[in-house]
Amino acid sequence: MQILKKIKFIIVVFIILFVTLVQCKNDFKVNEDWSDISVVYGLISSKDTVHYIRLSKAFLGEQDAYQMAQVSDSLYYKNAIVYIEEDGTSNKIYFSKDSTIQKDSGIFAYNKNIYYKAVANLDSNPDAKYKLNIFTNGKTI
Repeated sequence: MQILKKIKFIIVVFIILFVTLVQCKNDFKVNEDWSDISVVYGLISSKDTVHYIRLSKAFLGEQDAYQMAQVSDSLYYKNAIVYIEEDGTSNKIYFSKDSTIQKDSGIFAYNKNIYYKAVANLDSNPDAKYKLNIFTNGKTI
């Protein structure tokens, strides 16, 4: 009698699993619709006179991600205005586009390593707070 109950239980579980697996659909959209997503890294210190901001784009597409990562135009904005503004003042420090620091080869494009650089002394007020402003493609990032 116990054996029959175990066999019935196993059969019921198997049927439930089978029905569940057969009913599953795997036709879903892998990629979301395209949207402009910015990625910003920065290195700003009151103890240094050279400051760096890296501005790039997240990318998405139907092709192989490794191949798309090699296309530098997919990673960088063509024109951007980058500056920091000291809180409570009208002091602005503008960053200029630069690519003199070479990037090691790897998964992402390395023929262009675009970043923004400013040379400025920020040690006059080491407790100052700064706001990063980035404008590109007609919008604020």
